[in-house]
Amino acid sequence: MACVRVTLLVFFMFIIAGFTNEECFGMEVCMPSAVKGPMDEVIAEFRALYGLKPGDINAIYEPADIHQARIKTGEVGDVFVFACDDPELFKIMPSRIKEETRKEIVLKALSVGLPEGNPMGIQGLEDILKLPVVIGAVSTERGDDQGMATAKMIDELGIEDKLYNRLKLVPTGKELLPMLLKDEVQALFCWDITEAFNPGKLDIVKTFGDRYTKPVFIAVTRQSKQPDLSLAFVEYSVSEQSRQRFQEHGFPLP
Repeated sequence: MACVRVTLLVFFMFIIAGFTNEECFGMEVCMPSAVKGPMDEVIAEFRALYGLKPGDINAIYEPADIHQARIKTGEVGDVFVFACDDPELFKIMPSRIKEETRKEIVLKALSVGLPEGNPMGIQGLEDILKLPVVIGAVSTERGDDQGMATAKMIDELGIEDKLYNRLKLVPTGKELLPMLLKDEVQALFCWDITEAFNPGKLDIVKTFGDRYTKPVFIAVTRQSKQPDLSLAFVEYSVSEQSRQRFQEHGFPLP
């Protein structure tokens, strides 16, 4: 047992020495604000495990639109977490990340979004179908993941007739919440992480469970100035301990 401990200590000292040689000036981890809760804990545990100081990791959390704009500009830091649905951005991603390092970190699940406080008391899809509400959803015209998941759900559950003239379709997910806030619609078919991007503005009811999901990815970027530390962080982010942190915050896992 003592031999194992010594071996592990030497291993971690070797890793830390390697990170020091990379001139650790603050590894940038760019993330959507939806994952802040669990990622704060993952980062704290990673720092403690590898003996890093607070300034050695710069966690950048941003709203969805600002975060996704980084894919176009190329300002993606050392590690990038991407939860976007836009097929055009997915085409750009291989030029921004080291594809061989890409991992599925969590899943986003199709859910029902409602005004804060859920004034109509909607508990699931049955309530949605009974009440005279207009529902906002993303269309499939751009091949958007959210739109494709919604179309699949409607088709598999055979509820197209029940939603006739009650769906208000928009091209992208960023247009959903404004419709709800303006009372143009009374409910949304949206990802469960939408609430985390917009705290205090809507409630989420996971009426479909984890049946309609898409992965959120993490990867080392091509521009990373600290590739070894970045790769170690990516690997730690998908470890069993990190998966437990995401589960505790209610995220479904791959």
